[in-house]
Amino acid sequence: MDRIKGTAVLDKTFDILEAIGLSTDGLDNQQLAAQLNLPRATLYRLLALLIERGMVRRDANNKCYRLGFRYLELVRGAWMEPDLIAAASFELRALRDLTGETTYLAIRDGDQVLSLERCDGAHSRRSAASMGQRKAMYCTGQGKAILSALADEERRELVKHMTLTALTPLTITDRNRLMTELDVTRVRGYAIDDEEIVLGVRCVAAPGGGQRGPGTRRAEHRRPGLSPDPGTIDPARSGSGGIGAAGG
Repeated sequence: MDRIKGTAVLDKTFDILEAIGLSTDGLDNQQLAAQLNLPRATLYRLLALLIERGMVRRDANNKCYRLGFRYLELVRGAWMEPDLIAAASFELRALRDLTGETTYLAIRDGDQVLSLERCDGAHSRRSAASMGQRKAMYCTGQGKAILSALADEERRELVKHMTLTALTPLTITDRNRLMTELDVTRVRGYAIDDEEIVLGVRCVAAPGGGQRGPGTRRAEHRRPGLSPDPGTIDPARSGSGGIGAAGG
């Protein structure tokens, strides 16, 4: 097979991988071509190469493309702190079993948070965050928990250069208000995402050792208010402490 060369081709290849990886149901040829605005001939050549290398696979049942098993192997092996994931797995499962909610582990990646692990809860309504996905710090429980644990100067510099985009009507977009909330978060020991990234979904998160910790997603119908709920907050804080002790 002819190999296409050039950095522009690399960009297109990564665009294909990202589009497929962010789709929960996979994408077919037509959807990929429309979403990425690529000529069909180029798209087919790059897909053929990705399939050959195991980075993408074609689902014969619905004729769509999904991430390949080789890609998933590399992602699993390349996670920045596999020891942390191993140490966190028990705590995440225990927190999920205790609360019935979906639990997450995330770490800081620059000015974003990177999802490393997830244990799905019993409820159908949950966040659509996927492993390896990066999200903003200012509007997520995990991000705000990590920000609250940073040194004051480092936190100020990070917030100063963030673009605070309103993802929902409840997203905090005022820097002073965000800094105040981070101060409150530091004192009480946990952060709250009050429908700031997805309407109808709330998150309670606590920082673990080394500014890492699990977050637990809560659907609106499960928790109409945001008053402290020991059934979720206390386990989240104790779970993050366990992860910090084991993994940090």
